[in-house]
Amino acid sequence: MNSEDYFNKINRELSVLQFEIKNRGSLNLRDINIHSEFLFCKLLNMIFGYNLEAKSSSDTKAVAIDLYDDKLKVAVQVTSTPEFDKISKTTDKFISNQLHKEYKKLIILVYARHGHELMGCKSPVGEPTVLAFRAA
Repeated sequence: MNSEDYFNKINRELSVLQFEIKNRGSLNLRDINIHSEFLFCKLLNMIFGYNLEAKSSSDTKAVAIDLYDDKLKVAVQVTSTPEFDKISKTTDKFISNQLHKEYKKLIILVYARHGHELMGCKSPVGEPTVLAFRAA
């Protein structure tokens, strides 16, 4: 396989994932969202060299973040909700729970059809925080 073949295969599979998440979400079935957190955890680790791990649902930090890298001080919220309100609530919870003192960077990964509209959204936690994934 050449790089174009890999790109097309990855894009196709992510498009299917996006479709499944949207359709299951409309039925209030959110189990695939949890599985996608692990997928994006591995993907971000490979692409950016992070050592992200998943927060357990009982962890108090899980109110604002899904993944974390304690060594690089990076926190990630993975969401399929492409709304500014979601970004705002996440950053508010991140700050109110004092997570900004523990993590230097908060990444909000939006994997939704219109997530690209949120790119460059700023928060009080520093640099632009939104990384949007949109399958073609």
